[in-house]
Amino acid sequence: MFYKQILRMGGKLFLGNHLTLVLLATCALLTLFFVNGAKQFLPTCDSISYDDRYLRDANGEWILSADGIVIRTPCKNSIPFAQGILGLKVLAGYIPLIFCAYYLINDKKQLLFLGRLLVVIAIICCGLALIQFWMFKTGRCQGTDHLAGELLFKPTIKARCLVGGSALYSPSQGQIRMPGTFVSPWHWGWFLVANAAICFSVAFSDSAFFWRNCGLFGMAMVFINAVICGQRLALALVQLSKNNPPVTYDL
Repeated sequence: MFYKQILRMGGKLFLGNHLTLVLLATCALLTLFFVNGAKQFLPTCDSISYDDRYLRDANGEWILSADGIVIRTPCKNSIPFAQGILGLKVLAGYIPLIFCAYYLINDKKQLLFLGRLLVVIAIICCGLALIQFWMFKTGRCQGTDHLAGELLFKPTIKARCLVGGSALYSPSQGQIRMPGTFVSPWHWGWFLVANAAICFSVAFSDSAFFWRNCGLFGMAMVFINAVICGQRLALALVQLSKNNPPVTYDL
C-alpha cells in the first residue's frame, strides 16, 4: 500500500513536471548507450596476452601517466551494458522516492522522527567504519600496502575488511580510501556528505535535549570518518554546514 501510494503520487508529479523526467531519462539513456555500450566492444581482460596488457608507444616502450604509472590496455571484466541496465533499473526504483518523499512528510513530528532515525543510522555506520579503520591499522586486515605498481593506488574488493566493499589502504603511499559500510569509497563519501547536513540539522533543530546531543555526536563521528577515510569533500562540507544554521522546530 505504501509503495502504491508513492507510485500514484509520483505519477501526478511526473505528469505535472514531465520536463524533469525527460531530462533525467535522456541523461540515463545516453550514459547507458554511449558509456556502457562503448565499453561492451572492448576485449575481455582474460583474452589479452601479458605483453599486450599495457599500452606501448611506437618504440615499444611503456606509456606512463602523469603520476608515472604504466597505463593498462582498456578491457572489460564483465558485461558493461548489462551493468548499465541494472543501474537504470535501480534509478527507476529510486525516482518515486526522489520526487515523493517530501510530500509524504505530513507534519513536524514526522520530520523530527525521520531526522532522529537518520542520525542513529549515521552513528551506527560511522562506528562500523571506525572499527574497520582500526582493523586496517592493527594489521588484522591486509589492505593494499603489500601490492605493487598501480594496484597501490586503486581500491579493490580483495582488500575488503569487516564491512563494505572495495577498499584502498596504502599508508606508505599516502593513499587511504575506505568504503565504510558501502560498496566503494565513492559511495561512502557521499553518505558522509549527506549526513554532515542531517546531523547538523538535528543537533540544532530538535526539540529534545537528548537528540540534540545525538546530533552533535553524529557530527563528530562524520568529521572523524571524513579524516581517517580520506574523504576530503565530506570534510569540507561539514565545515560549510556550520555556516548555515537550520530553523528550530518545537513540538
